[in-house]
Amino acid sequence: SFGLKPETMPVEVPAKRTLNTTRSNNIITILEGSNSTRKNDHYIVSAHYDSISQNPEKKAPGAVDNASGAAAVIEMARLMAINRPQSTVVFIFYTGEEQVQHNPSDLNPLGIPWQQALR
Repeated sequence: SFGLKPETMPVEVPAKRTLNTTRSNNIITILEGSNSTRKNDHYIVSAHYDSISQNPEKKAPGAVDNASGAAAVIEMARLMAINRPQSTVVFIFYTGEEQVQHNPSDLNPLGIPWQQALR
């Protein structure tokens, strides 16, 4: 965990072919910035870790898309925990990306003002 404390945020994910939903979790951790004047500047680094396949016995596209993105976020968290940036970095792993179109509040579960998150 590189000294970070991941937390889960439950979400309802609609099933693609039924009216049912499934419960899953986004995973979030925050690396607070080292500079007290820049702590309120936030950068969001994210990936999704869900995968979907029309033919899962023969094709699993998640290894190229999902796993590589998640691995990149984990490596960034590891390196930044060693060499802490001045600004705060929020690492988020999303679930349900394959099933739904997200709105901005889904992609910003902590409610960080976008003008701070997008600098």
